[in-house]
Amino acid sequence: MRSNLAVTVLCAGLGLGAAAAQAGDWAGPYAGAFAGWISTGGGVAGAQAGYAFEVGDGIYVGPEVDAFYIANMGEAAGSAAVRLAVELVDDVLVYGRVGGFALTNGDIGWLVGGGAAAQVSESVSVFAGVDRYDCGCVYTVIRGGAQIHF
Repeated sequence: MRSNLAVTVLCAGLGLGAAAAQAGDWAGPYAGAFAGWISTGGGVAGAQAGYAFEVGDGIYVGPEVDAFYIANMGEAAGSAAVRLAVELVDDVLVYGRVGGFALTNGDIGWLVGGGAAAQVSESVSVFAGVDRYDCGCVYTVIRGGAQIHF
């Protein structure tokens, strides 16, 4: 059930972006907001920012940070990750990320995840992704949102 939900969220994000995609550039700074669901049964909402360096034709790598609130746990979390992305087709990016995270209760751990993004204008993209957070307890976060590219 959870994996079907993740696939549905990713496909919806890609479909929305692909339907309205226009030419744009993935390189440079970006920031955005997201909302989603965590495997503990609650909602999440937060913000993220990053920088994408183009290291090859349609291949991007760079740092990404985020902070979000986990409603049913009453906790906030933050992460720092490295994102590797490939432009799959015009204006559609698939990415993987790996890094570390911390919760306000003091738990720290690692994360691994991935997703897809689609440009809807030259400076705006939508994205959907799934991350696994592990600090002894494993959390899965499914999220989608929008980003502004500067």
